[in-house]
Amino acid sequence: MAVQLSGPGAFCRDCEYPRHLVEEFVDRVSLPIAYRYSEPESVCRGFMRPYQALQDAVGAMVVRSIGKKLIQSPSLESDVWKYKRIRVSCNGQDIDGAIIGSEQSFARKRWVLFSQGNSGLYEEALGTGVYERWLKLLGANGLIFNYPGVSLSQGPTTKRSCARAHRAMLSFLESQVKAQEIICHGFSLGGVIQGESLRFHRFKQEVAYAVVYDRTFASLSALVSSLGDSSLWGRAVSLFDWNAIYEPTDKPELVIQSSDIESGAVLLTSDRLLADDGVIPKADSLAKRVLGYPEERRANIQVIGVAEGHFARLSADRVIAEYILGLLARERLGRAA
Repeated sequence: MAVQLSGPGAFCRDCEYPRHLVEEFVDRVSLPIAYRYSEPESVCRGFMRPYQALQDAVGAMVVRSIGKKLIQSPSLESDVWKYKRIRVSCNGQDIDGAIIGSEQSFARKRWVLFSQGNSGLYEEALGTGVYERWLKLLGANGLIFNYPGVSLSQGPTTKRSCARAHRAMLSFLESQVKAQEIICHGFSLGGVIQGESLRFHRFKQEVAYAVVYDRTFASLSALVSSLGDSSLWGRAVSLFDWNAIYEPTDKPELVIQSSDIESGAVLLTSDRLLADDGVIPKADSLAKRVLGYPEERRANIQVIGVAEGHFARLSADRVIAEYILGLLARERLGRAA
């Protein structure tokens, strides 16, 4: 790995770190490639190219909104948190991301890979506490990235390209950073992209994983049909290959969903308390998919109900973080047995 995270030669101990921070996040200088990832992909024949262009147009509507190509310079002056932009090559196209951590946490091998929601731009969230709060509670470092076609990340914005970018970042943590524990955290649309990625990922035997789905949905076409009050919208999403559908992994999974509770968080065993979160109707939530079919319920999947709506910060994040750490601990014990 080109970036040294810990020890005397760590990037954040360099006396030039403040200048590098400005160059990377404000001036947006070109960076060397930190990791190269590739996987086979289907060849687009000439007569299919117009269809692929339409796929990208649909992806632009799903993933990013007008104006999200504008660069937002984050404020990253902190005595605790250190930031490093990275450039990962995914099938020959750049995926732009950022590493978050502290001098103490970089010495550990626990990482969180964040997948953003619709219209997410990591530059807007860095330094605001959105990610730093989770990392402090989990005692971890973070990796966040922009989907293809968003900001400096290159490539078409399709379901497959977004999932492939997620796998590239996950492989970077496994192969280059040598993470020993990885928490995949997907919020809203990011949960669906995360799930699509993990369907085809080959997990490493030596790594302990936990997967968190935060206020997300089970099927994009079903959600779009509900929000648009017509099945035609859902059919259009499926037609252009954007119908990401959740499939469970064999790793510990935690699903977070808004519920009819006054405060805090509660472990749910049925769908009775599930609620609309202000964006996703409860009938289309991933939690409903998990709890509504008890005969298909897997022991590795748990659901936590929270009082907050879709975009609100979780007041019980400390409790949820402790639960995630418990999942990791059980995963480690299971691998050792």
